[in-house]
Formats: sequence, structure tokens, C-alpha cells
Amino acid sequence: MSKYIIAILGIFLAITAFFLFQSFHKISVFQEKVKELENKRGDLEAKLKNTEDEKSELESKSKNSNNEKSELESKLINTENEKSQLEAKLRNTENEKGKLENRLSAFENKQKASVTINEEFVVDAGKVYTYTFSPSTIPGILFGSWESSGKGYGGYDDTIAAFRFTDPKDNLLQSSSGQSKENFFAQITFPGTYTFFFDNVGPLRSTPRRVFLKFEYRPN
Repeated sequence: MSKYIIAILGIFLAITAFFLFQSFHKISVFQEKVKELENKRGDLEAKLKNTEDEKSELESKSKNSNNEKSELESKLINTENEKSQLEAKLRNTENEKGKLENRLSAFENKQKASVTINEEFVVDAGKVYTYTFSPSTIPGILFGSWESSGKGYGGYDDTIAAFRFTDPKDNLLQSSSGQSKENFFAQITFPGTYTFFFDNVGPLRSTPRRVFLKFEYRPN
């Protein structure tokens, strides 16, 4: 009886040992798989971290790119504004240039139209000498002087009988009598012929007079 019991116990212990062996083996296998899974998990976490780092780097680059884009757009706007300002200054400069050219042209025209006269002539006794002047540009001013001399002709003085200066409508602009020199000035307001009269007529006018006429005409 005891032998049977011992045999049964032996069989039971063998079976138990077998199942324990199997259990320990499975536990070992499971532990290996868990370790493998832990390793994979570590790899995955490392890859995830790398992915997160790459994501952060890309986001940073994207942010920098956006900042650079914004900066470039701002520079472009500033450049366009500067271009507009320069174009406006250029237009103003061109306008000023045009005005200056017009002024210069007007000044040059005035200079061309300006006339300086320096004449010398003899007024015979008993005669009236006329000198005429027709300005090309109106209006303007005419100013100058005349001087007469009897020297070299036996005259007792240098005077002439009378002087007159008239406009194209025969209006008297200036006159004098018995003078040997005189200044004159006139505003020239309309075109035509302006005339200087030197009168050496009279009972005592028996000798010629030499007259020196100088004047300048300047358009306004």
C-alpha cells in the first residue's frame, strides 16, 4: 500500500516538476519577450524623440522662414516706398529743371533782344537830325544820354537848339532846349519806331554840332 502511495506521489511530483519546468520555461520566454518589447519600446521612444526633435527643428525653421519672409516683404515695401519717393523727387526735379530752362530761355531771349547803341553824328547848321530806333521785343525800358559839341566848327558854345524824343504815335516822351548834354529814360509799351530829334535850327545857328548818342534798351 505504501509503495503505491509512494509511486503515486512520485508520479505526482514528476508531473508537478514537469509543469513547473514548463511554467519556468514559459516565464523565461515571456521575460525574453517582455525584454524584447522593452527594447523595441526604447527604440520607438528614441525614434519618437528624434521625430519630435525634427518636428521642433522644422517648426523652428518654418518660423524663421516666416520671419525672413515677413522681413523680406517689409524690405520690399520699404523699397517700393523709397522708389515712389525717388520718383516723386525726380518729377519735382524735372519740373524745376523745366522752370529753370524756361527762365533761362526767357533771360537769353531778353539778352538777345537787349540793344546798346553808341552813335556819333554831325547836325549841320539850320538842320534837324533824326535818329530812329525800333525795338524787337515789347515791353521794356530805354535809357541813355546824349552830348553835343561845337568844338572844331567855330561854334561859340556846345549847345543845340532843341532835343525831342517821341514814340511811334508821335507822343512826346522827353524834350529840352539849349542844352549840350542830357540823360533820358522811357518805358517802352508798344511796338513801332521811336525817334530822337536834334534841332540845330535858329538865327544864331551858323555852325554844325557833333552829337554823341548813347543808350540801351532792355526788355522787361
